[in-house]
Amino acid sequence: MTVLLLISIFVNAALLVALFYRRQAKHWAAGMAETEESASLVFHRPKFRRFVFNREVDVTGISGTGVRVEGVVFSDGWAVNHWLDMPPMNEPKTEVWHNPGVDPLVKISGHDGASKVVWLDGT
Repeated sequence: MTVLLLISIFVNAALLVALFYRRQAKHWAAGMAETEESASLVFHRPKFRRFVFNREVDVTGISGTGVRVEGVVFSDGWAVNHWLDMPPMNEPKTEVWHNPGVDPLVKISGHDGASKVVWLDGT
């Protein structure tokens, strides 16, 4: 009897939790809050954009050609890029720029068009 009661309580609790999250998911997807107290809050839905930096010509002879960098631009426009641990350089590093977007990377490491940002995600 006790086991059946515990199972019943567990199943009911699981159903209540599932219904709550199903109901909340609709509001989260719409970017809206559920209660009046949190009505002023907008649930954050990140919009990351991934990219690679493809070096077509190695102007300096230091880093090689092909995909040299992987990166992401965050929802607020700030970017992080990671130089891959690949020959001939074999010196991985990660950079966070103090200006939003990929423009600093292109300006400093693009070598006037010898390297290009290739977006992996849509806008």
